[in-house]
Amino acid sequence: MVIQKRQILWDWTNTGGAGNPGIPGKIDQVPFGGQSPVASVVNWNVWVPPELKDRAPFRPMVRGLDNTKGNDWAIVQDTKYPIILFLNEPERAGITPEQARDIWYNQMLPLRKNKGKKLGSPAVASFQDENGRKWLEKFMSLVSKDMPDFVCVHYYSKSAGDAQKYIQDMHNKWPKPKVMVTEIACIDRSYPNIVNFTVQICNWMDKQDWVAEYGLFDFQRKVADGFVSPAAQLMDANGNFTELGKMYVHQQPMTAPGKASIATNTLVAAADVTGDQDVLAEAKDGDAKTGQPLSHDASDVHVAEAPAEGEIQGLAAFSIAATLGPDQQNALNAHNQKRKGKGLPALAWDSQLASNAESYAKHLAQIGKLEHSAGDQRPNQGENLAWASASSTPLVMSANMWLAEEKDYHGEPIGQGDFGSYGHYTQCMWKSTTKLGMGWAKDSKGGVYIVGRYSPPGNWTGQKPY
Repeated sequence: MVIQKRQILWDWTNTGGAGNPGIPGKIDQVPFGGQSPVASVVNWNVWVPPELKDRAPFRPMVRGLDNTKGNDWAIVQDTKYPIILFLNEPERAGITPEQARDIWYNQMLPLRKNKGKKLGSPAVASFQDENGRKWLEKFMSLVSKDMPDFVCVHYYSKSAGDAQKYIQDMHNKWPKPKVMVTEIACIDRSYPNIVNFTVQICNWMDKQDWVAEYGLFDFQRKVADGFVSPAAQLMDANGNFTELGKMYVHQQPMTAPGKASIATNTLVAAADVTGDQDVLAEAKDGDAKTGQPLSHDASDVHVAEAPAEGEIQGLAAFSIAATLGPDQQNALNAHNQKRKGKGLPALAWDSQLASNAESYAKHLAQIGKLEHSAGDQRPNQGENLAWASASSTPLVMSANMWLAEEKDYHGEPIGQGDFGSYGHYTQCMWKSTTKLGMGWAKDSKGGVYIVGRYSPPGNWTGQKPY
């Protein structure tokens, strides 16, 4: 059975207006209907976006004082929609709890008593903010005899666990009304972390019968505020839904990307970039999958550390002297053949990176899952991950899996488009990356965990690989 709780936070600039052509047709990317998890549409206004065409309920919002008078209030009074939201972050707009109480009793409650409307509470900025907390507690005490039908919540953080606790605490504090999470998002700059947050919190909210609806922030073409992560956008600059946006409107339960299987007994070709005879490696692998790709931004201080001069000199000496095993050489060749095709300089194998990769692969084999290392565990290093149920040549197998994502990359900056489907490829092809090291380890069941380390790292948010 489909659980319909998800709001589409459809920015009003998408509809268009004077001097703004908008992108109203892009709403057709939403799969409205009985088999969709989408419950309603919100645009922070009282007027209905015409492009909605009654395909889902609209939630008009009395966002501020201007909406309580004139034509806006006339629209609210005449709305056919059953739920009306009341005040958006009023403490930041200079509206006092006492003002809100007066509007509640004089204008909002008559809509419930006379027209049967259900009403949402004011939604303050994240409740852990002292001003928001005090404001909402005061308002709720002032209207305690005529409580809202929904406690509306905003929440932004990096931790899904913190988000769950916060939402649960709001319900515990006011248990009678259901909770409506009208804005929520991860503010981490790491796309994999954002995906993990989103998958965890959405699946959790879907299971809570006291959560009425929730809206992932948000569908618009630009980043709304400085605290909002560019990597968390649900829509790109052209109005197309990002991978995260597609997951939100289509998947229930939500699952992290990067789970594609590959066929067994695959023949993997990796040409020698020196121009000597081509190398053909027979992988003879079982089922395999990649981890989530890893992105970086300027806040990743550990990752952004520059290599020491001695490290660079050591690389030069090693690159001349090193003798690689067949699987190592073929994996390196696979990378460099693809890079050659884009006019990029070849990568050099680095023994320290390979040692680091092997150590982390052993850790993954022990914990039995693919998860990226923390930034301080891999200074100045990017990372790709993979797993196979069995493999005689795990390094070239994983390299070719990552490089096969080329078909899904269309030149967009990192963080846009379907990053989960191309992010391993872009790390392999990053123009400023010069070194590669790979390692693998088996778990107790024979499964193989593979780690690729790259230095300097790639996948910088907002940039392109070449």
